[in-house]
Amino acid sequence: MRALSLVIAALALVLAPGPVAHADDPPHAEARWKRVAAALARDPLFVDMDLADTIDTAGRARIKAAMTRTSENIGVPVFVVVVPNDRNSESYGRDRVFLAGLRARLDRDGLYVMVDGDGSIEAVPFGVPRRLSSYGLVPSAVRDSGDYREPFARITDRLTLLLDLVRASPQAAPTTPAISESVPPFGEETSRKPLEAAFWGPFTFGLLLAGPALAGILYGTFALVSRARRRPWRELRQSRPSVRGLVSLADEELKELARVLDPDRPATMRAYDAARLLRDEVGPRPARRDADAALDLVGVVVLARQGRAALTEDRPAPPCYANPLHGPAGRKRRRFPGKGSLRVCDGCVAVPLKARTLRVPDGRAHYDVPGRWQRGGFGSRRPDIPSDVLESLGVD
Repeated sequence: MRALSLVIAALALVLAPGPVAHADDPPHAEARWKRVAAALARDPLFVDMDLADTIDTAGRARIKAAMTRTSENIGVPVFVVVVPNDRNSESYGRDRVFLAGLRARLDRDGLYVMVDGDGSIEAVPFGVPRRLSSYGLVPSAVRDSGDYREPFARITDRLTLLLDLVRASPQAAPTTPAISESVPPFGEETSRKPLEAAFWGPFTFGLLLAGPALAGILYGTFALVSRARRRPWRELRQSRPSVRGLVSLADEELKELARVLDPDRPATMRAYDAARLLRDEVGPRPARRDADAALDLVGVVVLARQGRAALTEDRPAPPCYANPLHGPAGRKRRRFPGKGSLRVCDGCVAVPLKARTLRVPDGRAHYDVPGRWQRGGFGSRRPDIPSDVLESLGVD
């Protein structure tokens, strides 16, 4: 870590640019922002004339009904805009910046949703009293149509599904994300600044002389960090994984499920919803000895894997009861003290179970820890894991 700090400090001295002052944007730079904001003040659904044929009358009625349901449920307005947003626009083609500009001019909190000229959906919650996922409010299967030939395919279904996901999110204190993206000053999108000796002199020195030395330090630091980051994955092959390792695995499995989501597969969408809410329930940094958090993270892994399995299987197999991280159970069963005979994976059929059983940080077997997972056995006792999890989280 000391080496990494020195590298960062050196790079900062060599590469940091000085402050740059920008002139105020001219009045016409905000014309469309003001026009769309004024339209939203009259009607929360705005469809630009250039994209009027992408959503028919029936589709608009469905979207407005979903907006009304969601607004009544979350307690703040829902605004949906369907507008082109190319690189020549006032927001330089950045949808989140455009939505932030609308929020500033409309001066109202709410859920702001945008469909751009490519049929891609973006959403930003401003003051929404819900705990929304940190993995991206719009899942990849909802964000785009998946067919470049028909970018607006299923646009009504995708919008209503997004609003359903927001409505299903648990309540939390209102938060407003910081939009860290920025755009060049209006009229200077493609201009080049003259090279300044005060910057390029040290830069050239750093590139030609200090660069090779810094590269060597960076390579060594990267190797050390890479080895450190691989440790949690080695631990996950054991029967007593660390909470840190489970966080990494749960996040990776959840991202994989989000990448292949299919709105036409209800079982997959329900598994994703349950896994996402459960992951948020655990929080970003659970305590290293928290048994409940460890089992909830295992639950996220199981839900994500079963969600992917539901894309091709009507009834995915439950996970191995001895250790749900082993994957799907086979047909063979083993007897567990006080639990009966339950299905296990092929690797647990003919070996002593003590060394193969999943244990929480304090050493207890997972099935000895009271709670939702003891009751349902990660699907071995109650097959509908998503419903079991959503019910335990108080989500209808």
